[in-house]
Amino acid sequence: MNEGFTVIMPTYNQASFIRRAIISLREQSLLIYPFSVIPL
Repeated sequence: MNEGFTVIMPTYNQASFIRRAIISLREQSLLIYPFSVIPL
């Protein structure tokens, strides 16, 4: 069984960093199931 985790990233006025954060998560060796960006 593969184990992974969920990432929830709340943001406020950080649009310029969202792309870099998503790319970084995709490059991780751990499994990431859902990834949610929540604008505040």
